[in-house]
Amino acid sequence: MLDKLFNKLSISSTFIKVSLKNSIQVIVKFIIGILNIKILAVYVGPTGMALVSQLINFIQLGSNFSGLGFNSGVIKYIASNQHSNKKQDLIISTSFICVLVFSIVLGITIAIFPKLICNLIYNNDGYYRIIQFSGIFLTSTASLNLYISILNGLQNLKYFIRVNLATNITGFCISLFSVWLYGLIGLLWGQLFTSFLTAIIAFVFFIKRIRVTHFKFSFLILKRLSKYSLMAITSGILSPLSIIIMRKIIILDLGEHTAGLWDGINKISNNYIMLLTLSFSYYFLPRFASIRTNKELNNELIKIYKILLPILILGAGAIFSTRTIIIRYLFSSEFNQMSDFFLWQNIGDVFRVLSWVIGYLFIAKEKVVIFISTEITSIALQVLFLKIINLYELNLTMYYGIENIFYFIIMFSIYKYSFRTNYTSPSSAKL
Repeated sequence: MLDKLFNKLSISSTFIKVSLKNSIQVIVKFIIGILNIKILAVYVGPTGMALVSQLINFIQLGSNFSGLGFNSGVIKYIASNQHSNKKQDLIISTSFICVLVFSIVLGITIAIFPKLICNLIYNNDGYYRIIQFSGIFLTSTASLNLYISILNGLQNLKYFIRVNLATNITGFCISLFSVWLYGLIGLLWGQLFTSFLTAIIAFVFFIKRIRVTHFKFSFLILKRLSKYSLMAITSGILSPLSIIIMRKIIILDLGEHTAGLWDGINKISNNYIMLLTLSFSYYFLPRFASIRTNKELNNELIKIYKILLPILILGAGAIFSTRTIIIRYLFSSEFNQMSDFFLWQNIGDVFRVLSWVIGYLFIAKEKVVIFISTEITSIALQVLFLKIINLYELNLTMYYGIENIFYFIIMFSIYKYSFRTNYTSPSSAKL
């Protein structure tokens, strides 16, 4: 009955349809995210939360870099070549070979210089052994991201959901067990083993679903994927790198305790935004890539914003009005000062998600220079505003709210200028 209703609705209802089918994964991931926050708050406190988050962001940075930013390109080109198994095999095999080779090289480099990297992340080399072994696990993390992207491109939502559910639940169990046994150190080591075991689980799903009959390397595929590589690497590296830098700034200016409070409010934002954006790449990249005229693109964007904006405002308002309850039950009394951070954080979240929609549009339409320029601008503004806010001792998260307002204005203005005429764009998705 629901399917019949959905089919009668406009094309943008596909986004709602995908989101609802994806709801089990979203709910499970949200619950796990909430439980992870509680575990960190109880077992390691604000200071430990900051230290763990530095490692998580470093692993994210390394895996994004070793993955060569191919994920978005893999999704688009596999989705655009559904009727050619041979072309899909070339995309899968080429991307797998590149990611495997590059992640191994990067992992060896990290294993050789662990103390230098540890000092850059923590201002000391006390955790250099963990950093050294993190290089080993980059290959598994990069491979996991690639598996998920391939399933995404094949539009196999059932397996896509199963892989994400299995990896998220496994990761949570490992984190819980490691922190219960060994506290902060156990949790840090647990992050590494999580990436390894979840990649194995994903690979089992992958080989059951995917049969590559033409395992060859193609320079043409590499050239096409490199367009997305530049965009994705820019975002995938700058985003976690900027968080690492900003956390270091807060630690140096305001101390590890305040950095932990900042991490706490960010984790709330990440889980709240995840509820809305987990279906973004699954829907937006194939959908935007298939649109040929700017008029249709503009209509689709308006429909999406009509769905998202009320949800974002209601969600942000609900979080702000219940912030005291959230801190009391989700964190601990050590996080009470975090209450002052919610207003500007919630404002920033609304504009961040609105901006991301346009960002996916730029990726789908291969606007390489525009995408990279806006990403660099966003990161630069965040770091600049954070230093100014700290200098004048203002509300810590004010930088986030102000930067995201600026970011949305910039993204929307560039979109209106770049797609200002009813031009029919050629399709370059097929190989």
